[in-house]
Amino acid sequence: MKRTLLSALLIAVLLSGCSLPSAASPTPTWPAVPTLGVPFTETATPIPLPVDSFTPVPTLTPISAAPTICTDPKVVALLDSLKVSILDANGALLSSLVSPQGMEVRYFRNGAVIMYTPEQAKFLFETTY
Repeated sequence: MKRTLLSALLIAVLLSGCSLPSAASPTPTWPAVPTLGVPFTETATPIPLPVDSFTPVPTLTPISAAPTICTDPKVVALLDSLKVSILDANGALLSSLVSPQGMEVRYFRNGAVIMYTPEQAKFLFETTY
């Protein structure tokens, strides 16, 4: 009971404090800026003469040939090795594909990054749980 009365009194004091009249805030004034001695004047900009030469409209250049990376046998072999190592849970094959600097793995797109070294990648598919 005492606590409820104290809470109600505190709320009443806060609400009445917000509604008390206060002196009007002063009107803002411009900061003192030194005036320049030379007034600004407009100058006429000359209009450029028309050019008689033809300027072609920029367009996208069509791709002449398919990228060679799609047909490179080394790239195809690398992707096949990665696919086999993941599907077969082959840690030894996966570790041979990992860079010496390591490999960053995320489970979700914006998830936490986990860095695996080639040595850790060997045991990626083994679990003790």
